[in-house]
Amino acid sequence: MDTGITLNRINLLLNVGDWNGDGRGDFMTRRLSGAMRFYAGRGQNRFAAPTVAASDWSRVGLVTAAADVTGDGFPDLMGRDASGNFRIYPSNGHTGFGSSYVAHSGFDANRQVGVGLMNRDGAPDTVVRRSNGTLWLWTGNGPGGLVSGRQVGSGAGGYDWLRGYGDVNGSGRNDVIARSRGNGKLWLLPGTRKGFAERRLIGTGFDTYDLGG
Repeated sequence: MDTGITLNRINLLLNVGDWNGDGRGDFMTRRLSGAMRFYAGRGQNRFAAPTVAASDWSRVGLVTAAADVTGDGFPDLMGRDASGNFRIYPSNGHTGFGSSYVAHSGFDANRQVGVGLMNRDGAPDTVVRRSNGTLWLWTGNGPGGLVSGRQVGSGAGGYDWLRGYGDVNGSGRNDVIARSRGNGKLWLLPGTRKGFAERRLIGTGFDTYDLGG
């Protein structure tokens, strides 16, 4: 459905959930200048005019919507800072951010996707792709940090999108959506207790989109 919004000069689009606690879904974009902009949901596929959530995120990489890792009832973002550390950027409950903090020191990753409660321990988790194409689940510890990583998949080097949309197939485990680079094929990576099951093709023609959130 058309939201009536034209987005240009951006390099990141994030579905951030109910960021401001008003019961409606919101999203954020990062402009080429590095500014993060917040769009508050208004219902019926409409959004308020954007406000600036942060002025310069040009050096924050691997940004993902990470669910509520702080436990305050508001969703948060996670990204890799200029020093290589993975950092939590919490919602302030309005249109911006609270004080950020390091969730874990740096490790090998070139993509990151928040997957919510993948291991069902009550703390949101994240999946990263390493430079060799393997997928690793990093579990949350509850207070807002990351505990340890374990390999949960391989052969993911050909994807240019990795997105977490919860339990897509109704199995009770959160899944990941991936897009093949170049041909626009969309795949479901079904979440299981041990990692991801065999991928399943769920769509084609998605090479016409530059960003997804």
